[in-house]
Amino acid sequence: MTIADISVERARRQGGARCGTSGPALTGREREVLELLAAGHLDESIARQLNISVRTCRRVIAALMDRLEARSRFQAGVIAVARGWMDAPSPGGPVRRISADRLGVINAPC
Repeated sequence: MTIADISVERARRQGGARCGTSGPALTGREREVLELLAAGHLDESIARQLNISVRTCRRVIAALMDRLEARSRFQAGVIAVARGWMDAPSPGGPVRRISADRLGVINAPC
């Protein structure tokens, strides 16, 4: 299980109504930006692919993070998956697995 998997499960369990699909649905542009963010693209790359300015791209990202009440892009992705706004990245995708020993939690209590 990856850190992202654990984070999504924790968000689903602890989030209650916050992790539901309540609230307005994503616009097409928001969904495109969210998917490209999840794929690991930088703001400049997203803007280029969607033919929008970098400033517009950053405004969309800021609005998404505000709607999700996320403090980081990673947290925004976890909450978006928990709300069902997007699928979790596939294990073979751009998300790298980090072993527990590299995180320094080999003998850490659960």
